Amino acid sequence: MKTDNKKLVMDVLDGVTPIKSVYNGRPGCCCGCRGKHSSSQKAITLQKNKFIKFIEKEGIENIEVGQNNLFFEDGRYHIIYFL
Repeated sequence: MKTDNKKLVMDVLDGVTPIKSVYNGRPGCCCGCRGKHSSSQKAITLQKNKFIKFIEKEGIENIEVGQNNLFFEDGRYHIIYFL
């Protein structure tokens, strides 16, 4: 992972970069048919905590960084969409 991507991941998890919504669901297309999109603060906090635990266990380099999202898979898809 590039250094600037590591900074982006930390900025999102630390609240520097605002989070728009999150997704959690079974592997598939991520349209919502196999999981749930949410923009509630409770869901955002829950997903942030899952990302932090994943990073502690697997390392920050295993977080995938998209144009406007962070992603990891542990049998389920976990996505944070940011602004």
